[in-house]
Amino acid sequence: MSFLTSTFVTAFEAACLIRCARPVRPAETRRPRLADVHRVAAPQGDAVAEFDREEAAERLTMLLAALGYHARSAERDGGGVRRYAVQQVTIAEPDRAAADRMMVTSWQRGRQRLLATDPLGSTSPQAAHRVVLARAAWNAGVLVGRLRPRHSQLRIGIAEPDMVAVLVRAARLGGVTSSVSKRSGCFVIAVPEQATSSLVSYELPGTTRAVRRPSLSPRHDRPAARLAAA
Repeated sequence: MSFLTSTFVTAFEAACLIRCARPVRPAETRRPRLADVHRVAAPQGDAVAEFDREEAAERLTMLLAALGYHARSAERDGGGVRRYAVQQVTIAEPDRAAADRMMVTSWQRGRQRLLATDPLGSTSPQAAHRVVLARAAWNAGVLVGRLRPRHSQLRIGIAEPDMVAVLVRAARLGGVTSSVSKRSGCFVIAVPEQATSSLVSYELPGTTRAVRRPSLSPRHDRPAARLAAA
């Protein structure tokens, strides 16, 4: 899978969404919902990722479909007395092994590319596509982990340390200064709110199709969760 292809960037963003996602665990009690609601339920073991936000699940489903995999998203109810709801993404079993391999490979190559310290000319294709990868990572982080803005800063909560390192480096590649603080269960990455449009706006390599920016409207102030088991 070439670094200079839209397939690679698509797979990398999908891998970032999965690494930003909440863990698939039945004992989860966050986001309580007391009313019993009938929802489509998918077996826990089949889920590739679970999200608090429908737009993140839809984005991952769309990316997986673009890669040729049969994926679907559905809202699932869980918990005991304290109910919660998640957006669960599943991949058809015949596609699961191949999808897992692609996500692992894309994450490893994309992470290595972003964290590399080798100097690149500002006009080189490698430098340009490194910026594309950086924005793909931030698109995933904002979709999944966006917290309520504070002090004119966009804040995202991510529990997975490797993803935090990628996002900090990705912000730096975009010329944006970020700060990281520790909260219970996650790290909070903050960047100036006015810089967010430049962090998440990009075009897939070899195309003129711009990626739709996630809504930056305030959401509930709670941490995102970490990587679901693949």
